[in-house]
Amino acid sequence: MLASAEQDSAIVQHEREISAVHAGKFPDKPPNDRGWSTAANVVPRGADISNVTIWAGSRLMNGAVKARKHEAILSGATRVFVREGFDGTSMEQVAREAKVAKPTLYSHFPNKGALYVATVENALRSVRNEIAEPRLAELSARKGLLVVANQLTDLFGRHDSAVHLCRIAVGGFERFPLATAAIMDAGPRRGTEKVRVLLRVWCGRGELTVEDEQIAAQQLVELCKVSIFDNRLFGSHEKVPVAQCERVARAAHDTFMARYGA
Repeated sequence: MLASAEQDSAIVQHEREISAVHAGKFPDKPPNDRGWSTAANVVPRGADISNVTIWAGSRLMNGAVKARKHEAILSGATRVFVREGFDGTSMEQVAREAKVAKPTLYSHFPNKGALYVATVENALRSVRNEIAEPRLAELSARKGLLVVANQLTDLFGRHDSAVHLCRIAVGGFERFPLATAAIMDAGPRRGTEKVRVLLRVWCGRGELTVEDEQIAAQQLVELCKVSIFDNRLFGSHEKVPVAQCERVARAAHDTFMARYGA
């Protein structure tokens, strides 16, 4: 009878653990009721490791659930910050947009400031497209610059992440100037610097004549925004047609080459 009672108790405990996994209630430490040490990673031959197996699986599931919720929160926060600005955004709005409970939101981010900074960092990762890659230096200046111009007009005209990042930065500038500085360093300044490096290579080969590479790089970037970026930044939610992006890229390229072509 005693053995039977112990067996029934073990079955009940096993079922509770499985129910806890499905309910999202995961223990922080592995169960250690089998008389052996999990901390030392020593498992005697023939030991019953069912509880530890459930614990390990639950920890993996817990991490996956947290990662999905974290991503949902950042996506929801991006939409709300873009739409409402920093001052107009509340944690309650973000929780509703992300479809998570407020306690879940606060378990990831203690306040709106922390959420804003994390949203900026996430947006920066999204816009780090491969613009002006070093491999383009293998092309002639005329061909390479056309590739760069098309990359830029595609980024400005067809990628929401670039527009979202600018709107978020403007909305939180007064309260978070360091976050805005990070956006400038990892976004526009980084892109301009990559263009400048290419210009130096082409100048060194005698294909371009550029007195100030930094200004020339900035000019190329701005030429690729014409009739594209401001419209999207200040209201339009529509992506710019590919054909228009290509026309702007070609015009930017021709204008730049007319000024700096050797």
